Amino acid sequence: MGGAGIQAAQLMANKNVKAVITGNAGPNAFQVLSAAGIKVLTGSYGTVREVIEKYKGGN
Repeated sequence: MGGAGIQAAQLMANKNVKAVITGNAGPNAFQVLSAAGIKVLTGSYGTVREVIEKYKGGN
C-alpha cells in the first residue's frame, strides 16, 4: 500500500539499509526511511562513483 517511494523505502528498511543517497526524496518516503532509522542524504548529484566517493570522504 502506498506510492512507489513508500514501497521502496519499506524494502530498504527490510534489507537493513543504513543510508540512502539521493537527489530528492518525497516526504512520505523520507518519513518511512527516517522512522526506520535510515540516514537520508538528499541533494546529491554526479555519477554514482562520485557521490559514493564524496560520502566516504565525509562530504
